[in-house]
Amino acid sequence: MMQAYNEKVHPREFHEGDLVLKKILPIQKDFRVKWMPNWEGPYVVKKSFFGGALILTEMDGKSLPNPVNLDSIKKYFEGGMLHLGALTKSSKPAKHLSSSKGVLEKFCAEKLML
Repeated sequence: MMQAYNEKVHPREFHEGDLVLKKILPIQKDFRVKWMPNWEGPYVVKKSFFGGALILTEMDGKSLPNPVNLDSIKKYFEGGMLHLGALTKSSKPAKHLSSSKGVLEKFCAEKLML
């Protein structure tokens, strides 16, 4: 049984510069509402240790005070349906995004600094 489990498990590895999300750990006195976010970030991995601890920094370069365990981290993927690398000034948004043209242009300007 252990062998079958080990075949399906893929170890997670984080390297310096990876973007990650950190799980918001509940405080016992804090009553968490159903619609509150479960993850915060993105953060940048500054250093990764062998035991599974990570030192994270915010996007502006400010380090978090304590290391974070690997169990409360997941990779951050940018873009969703929108592929940022494919957009330029001359390209046009897809049909399903054309209704929100102003939002799309603002998003591209912020992310790509056009």
